Amino acid sequence: QLADWAAVAGDFPDFNTISRFTGLPTSCSEHWKTIIIRCTREDSVFSLNKEDLEEVLEHCETNIPAGSIFSNALFKVLRTALKKQQQFLGFGDLDIGKGVSYTILSSFAANDLQTALLKNSVDAAPSEEPKEHKYPNKLAFLKAKFRWDQAKRFKKDTPPVPSLDTPDISEGQEGTPE
Repeated sequence: QLADWAAVAGDFPDFNTISRFTGLPTSCSEHWKTIIIRCTREDSVFSLNKEDLEEVLEHCETNIPAGSIFSNALFKVLRTALKKQQQFLGFGDLDIGKGVSYTILSSFAANDLQTALLKNSVDAAPSEEPKEHKYPNKLAFLKAKFRWDQAKRFKKDTPPVPSLDTPDISEGQEGTPE
């Protein structure tokens, strides 16, 4: 198991601590192994304490030589978990391949990060209401459901934006451009 290998290769410390998961006394080594195991489960990533995760990653990067298959897998697991926490609910996850486009937020408050994040979430919403059986796990479904709900609310609360299209005067419309 990757966590057991990391504990040996990284010489995890054995001092006693209290587990953040169970509230019971445990060794630091066992606690860190639990963190690594939870990093591999999508539904457990968000139960991790960010500072603990960063501490495990830093210790491993410092004490485990890079280049082996196991070390590369370990670093990838830890970094991916940290990235998922930072991008909770997909905020900041601009995957252009999924049809998310850029929008200039001139019609919104210029420096309103919350509005920009909401707009990103709305743009990434599915086109039809999510059904749990169509998603690989509960977290993916909840993420899609959140985006769907936000999109419905955003569209209801936002007045229509006037079109920026200008009439083509070459098609029989009279008048001169100003």
